[in-house]
Amino acid sequence: MVAIEGEPRAVALLERLADRLGVARVAVAAGNKARYHTALVLASNGRMALDAAAVRLLQEAGLDEGDALALLRPLTARTEENLRFATPAHAHTGPVARGDARTVRSQLDALADRPRLLALYRALGTFLLAGAQSLQMGVLAAVLIGFGMGGQADVIPYMLSRYFGLRSFATLYGLTWTAYACAGAIGPVIMGKAFDTTGSYEALLVRLAIGMLAVATLMLLAPRYD
Repeated sequence: MVAIEGEPRAVALLERLADRLGVARVAVAAGNKARYHTALVLASNGRMALDAAAVRLLQEAGLDEGDALALLRPLTARTEENLRFATPAHAHTGPVARGDARTVRSQLDALADRPRLLALYRALGTFLLAGAQSLQMGVLAAVLIGFGMGGQADVIPYMLSRYFGLRSFATLYGLTWTAYACAGAIGPVIMGKAFDTTGSYEALLVRLAIGMLAVATLMLLAPRYD
């Protein structure tokens, strides 16, 4: 599969070339080029961040790096194989797909002292809510988001104190929660406007989840604090 974007004459030429070579093609409008590239970055670089996080957790569970990678490779290969024959919503497996709230709760408890991974869980929970195929899955996704929101009360002061010290802690903490309160007041208005315009929350939820995943990835890649 190749993506084609450009002037109409150039696009027509490239489409004919792709057809002669027997290569599947898709046209991308110039205005969607950045979004197209972002999607590919999430699927590739974002995947690397997830794998790195999984390896780190397995190492903390007692495995060395080689064993962790050997354990993950067939699992990720099976996931990719599932995606060849089904959409992400239908290929989804695991405790969330089963509605296994007890297992999800135990996993969240295991991340209680890992604020970056907890933020990542929250972002993924938002995606699950946007793509929920049943009431059960929607409720479970909402529970995941709730745990993430509850965890931020501990995560925010912890990370502020570790990265910036205690000298300006009160000021930074106050500014952080001021921004949070403003967003909490504006967010419902924006969500309501989006629903009135499109008849759905899905598009905005997906955009918010992408932003949260980007932030969580940056948190995972941030240097260690002193």
